[in-house]
Amino acid sequence: MLREEGHYNRATMATVNKILYGIFGVAALLYGIVTLVAPAALMSEAARSFPLTHIMREQGAAGVFIGLMFFWCIPNYERRRGVHYLLMVFAFLLAAIHWFDFFAGHLRWLSPLYNSVPFAVLLLMAALSRRLGGSSDSASEG
Repeated sequence: MLREEGHYNRATMATVNKILYGIFGVAALLYGIVTLVAPAALMSEAARSFPLTHIMREQGAAGVFIGLMFFWCIPNYERRRGVHYLLMVFAFLLAAIHWFDFFAGHLRWLSPLYNSVPFAVLLLMAALSRRLGGSSDSASEG
């Protein structure tokens, strides 16, 4: 009976993780596409500054890439661990930038808070997956 419950928990965790990968993937892809196509829609100063427009488009390209990596994790769920950890590094760096700017007095408290959510969610996904044995790649990594 425990084995069946463990399987149920792993299957449930896999489903939840895939849904979260999809949500993050859609968000990153939409952000990336909008930033590539119309950077001034997100930051009005971009309409008056070529360097800002250029940097924002580069950020949009990164957003598209990040979104695609989230989507890659869905059909490659059993092999996702390395990509998941790299997405955690990206999310950590993004949150750290916002916390640094908050403590320097450039941002309000809400900005670092909501920019920390992806890292917290990815960290929780990794911890729960490891605890439940949610991926067979842990057995094959030796």
